[in-house]
Amino acid sequence: MAEKETQGTPAWFDMVGRVMSDAARRAHIPADTTVSLVERYTDGADFGNGLVQGFRFDIIDGVPSHRVGVRPGERGDITV
Repeated sequence: MAEKETQGTPAWFDMVGRVMSDAARRAHIPADTTVSLVERYTDGADFGNGLVQGFRFDIIDGVPSHRVGVRPGERGDITV
């Protein structure tokens, strides 16, 4: 059984990023694809190191990656 994470925690954002990265790899995204998505909570918790609650998901040259926490005001091609 999969471990449950509390929504909005760093562990939860890491799980979401891993799931999205795995899905992107299985989708065989073209190597010339570059897109970024930032989800940022405007009144979210401080995650330290200048980052606030949220996550960034990038596909750069077809390769997916993610980061837990975002900078205040950080934007991507898609910002939520």
